[in-house]
Amino acid sequence: MTKQAPAARRKSPRDTERTEIRLLEPIFDAIRKRAGKRGQDDASAFASAFYQRMAQDELPLHGAEGWAALANDFLEYARTRKPGTPSVRLFNPTLAK
Repeated sequence: MTKQAPAARRKSPRDTERTEIRLLEPIFDAIRKRAGKRGQDDASAFASAFYQRMAQDELPLHGAEGWAALANDFLEYARTRKPGTPSVRLFNPTLAK
């Protein structure tokens, strides 16, 4: 009688969530560093919502500092935009900005 190989373990939603959090942690560290002590909570909450639907295959497109710069820039833009007023911004992004 031959033994059957065990079925491959399927990833549970909890396992997937843990992996995503682990992959995003360098980005969140960079965001907290950019935001400083006073802005860390707001920046982390914004980034969590901002990157909630980012696919794993998108991560290699930028480094952690690049993703952090993007989220912080959007947060600052949202803070300065007046509600009910259209606003368009054109710029050439750099990590310094």
